[in-house]
Amino acid sequence: MAPILPKDQSLQDHRGGPPDALLAKVVAATGGPAALVACGLLLAGLELPRLIRQRREIFKAEVIAAARDAVINELASQAVPRQSTSPGGILRAVETRIHSDEREKLIGLLEDGRMVQARLRERGYENTELRGELAVDVGKWEGMGLAALVNRPDYLREFRNAPGDPQFLSTSEAYRRVEHQLGVLEEVIQDLEVTKKR
Repeated sequence: MAPILPKDQSLQDHRGGPPDALLAKVVAATGGPAALVACGLLLAGLELPRLIRQRREIFKAEVIAAARDAVINELASQAVPRQSTSPGGILRAVETRIHSDEREKLIGLLEDGRMVQARLRERGYENTELRGELAVDVGKWEGMGLAALVNRPDYLREFRNAPGDPQFLSTSEAYRRVEHQLGVLEEVIQDLEVTKKR
């Protein structure tokens, strides 16, 4: 059987080029429907990953845009009085609503942290290794705190750098670590209240 392409060409030369030329050479060289099927599979194998990537990027952009628009419309409809339709009024109202939602979330997190700290205090101030359900609760609360402070890098850094190694904590170290982190959350809440009053 003769080679389909001349020796100085490869399949790479046809990537992005017109597939008709390659198809004509394959059909002419082999002369049958099997060649046509082989060529189709060859072209699909070369082009399919690129088409899938393109479609995934388009879909992702459409979903993000639709979600963003829906959230902004919902926040604007809830937060804006009907008489204020200026863009500045809408943005101020949305920003106020976002800050109040963030404040409420942080207050709830602060209350949860105090409950975790109270459970640590129940264990006493002995220097025993933190484990079991209490260790899971401390880790879960700390993770929620980190997630809540993602948009505030200075406070996030301070929250993360609380005393004690989070992987090897005793109950007394965990108590002190949570106490420090509660203080950071209180600072953020106070900062939000000051921002709200302006």
